[in-house]
Amino acid sequence: MFNYLHAWNGSIYTSLNYPNDRSEGVVEDSQNRLWSLGEYYNLKYYNDATNSWTSVPFDGWGYKIAKDPTRPGTIWASSGFQALRTDGSYNFTRYNTDFPELDPQSDLLTTVAADLNGIAWVGSNKGLFKLNAETGTYQFYSPSNSQIPGDNISPLLVTPDGKLWFANFQSTTTSTYGLCWFDGTNFGIFPQQQTGGLPHAQIYDIEVKNIQNGYELWISCASRGVAVLTVETSVTNQDEIKNLPTDFILNQNYPNPFNPTTKLSFVIGHSSFVTLKVYDILGNKVATLLNEVKQPGTYEVDFNAADLSSGTYFYKLQAGSFIETKKMILLR
Repeated sequence: MFNYLHAWNGSIYTSLNYPNDRSEGVVEDSQNRLWSLGEYYNLKYYNDATNSWTSVPFDGWGYKIAKDPTRPGTIWASSGFQALRTDGSYNFTRYNTDFPELDPQSDLLTTVAADLNGIAWVGSNKGLFKLNAETGTYQFYSPSNSQIPGDNISPLLVTPDGKLWFANFQSTTTSTYGLCWFDGTNFGIFPQQQTGGLPHAQIYDIEVKNIQNGYELWISCASRGVAVLTVETSVTNQDEIKNLPTDFILNQNYPNPFNPTTKLSFVIGHSSFVTLKVYDILGNKVATLLNEVKQPGTYEVDFNAADLSSGTYFYKLQAGSFIETKKMILLR
């Protein structure tokens, strides 16, 4: 039995009992559920109570898994022959038969990413798909109908400024190998051959790190290591640049103890789907104060406990992978 997934709690690793498969990627959705995309024909979700996995079979091999930042509990996955989307539960919509641009016998959907506007971007070996999951419509970009430099797209990443970044090359030539971006109107490329450019033409993965005046792209370049591209985002007011947060913070409510209202403040380090919920001492949810995408900044939410009895309560902030809980006291 293969067991490639373990959890780290800061001191020890614990087996997640991942059976007979290699994981191509793991994400935690906005409802704290863990999903893994298997290499061999299945997507799995994890049951923490039983330390077991439930498989959702599909055709093809697993390529890429991504969390949807705008839909609670929703993930996307590409499996070569189809793209899949959860509906927030454990049911799936499959997208693969409505793309006449692809040959279902040979062409592959190799990567997927979701942006803050509810759009899924799906890469293939024939071009790029912009998919609206709500309407089922899509737009296709290829070298023959757009400015996109090449037809092979993988991997994909959406950055906080809304740009789509991806590795790209033209299958008939290596002259357009490189890292590309798309701002919704124009395509651009940082070619491997340019001076000071990428150390290798083949890109395995791209990740983003927020910095004070923009973000960094960390790019895995095959056998040549990692390249870092710094992107500065434009902010009209220079004071806004200095004050733009890069970390997530949940502050203590004020006043505390309170009766019956208090203020909950927090800091969002980068664009994320954010939830702020209140629980009683037994762990029952008593209020959802926030459940939406937030841009970087400092926020404050009022909580009115007029209908609740005196006692200890907990408020929990989740933004992407950041989770923190604090205690507050309602005193009549």
